[in-house]
Amino acid sequence: MIFLSNVSFAYIILFILIYNGAVLVSKNKQILNWLLLVGSVLILNTIITFESLGIVLFISVGVFFTGKLLGSNPPKKRLYLNFSIGILIILFCLKNYNLGNFDLLQRVGLSYILFRLIHFLIDSSKQKIHDYNALSFLNYIIFFPTFMAGPIDEFNNFNYWIKQNHVIYRSPMLKAGLFKITLGIVKNSF
Repeated sequence: MIFLSNVSFAYIILFILIYNGAVLVSKNKQILNWLLLVGSVLILNTIITFESLGIVLFISVGVFFTGKLLGSNPPKKRLYLNFSIGILIILFCLKNYNLGNFDLLQRVGLSYILFRLIHFLIDSSKQKIHDYNALSFLNYIIFFPTFMAGPIDEFNNFNYWIKQNHVIYRSPMLKAGLFKITLGIVKNSF
């Protein structure tokens, strides 16, 4: 993840504390999903403009509904799939080969996002997506640790892990994590 200032790093630490506190208090996955989305938007807003994030969310919503349509096995499924992927590839080419003025999307890791969107469309057309949840999908696309530089993950895998209860604190893991954070701050300072 790229930190342009200490503010984004502070927001991430604050978000981790708030999210883990919410996990301990609430077991409602819908609330936690909303909290993750709001946290990702606020953290990413320190790195990219709100307009860039809005464009990514707008494209993602269109892809989500197209994927949902493809999952229902429409008569012209291949046409919808090819058209949707074609639009995403054209957007990628326009931005990466400077064929248009895309100042709003300069810091966005568009290739990772587009590969995720294409992967979602293909999995939808093969009917591999079992749970179409718009909130989980938006979290999958703008999840702040992977937004700028990947890795490209499957939606089903992300959706599975976001639904799990996995907050188990163990002393050796906390010590190792704090050591790595401290080491990263020290290395970043020099």
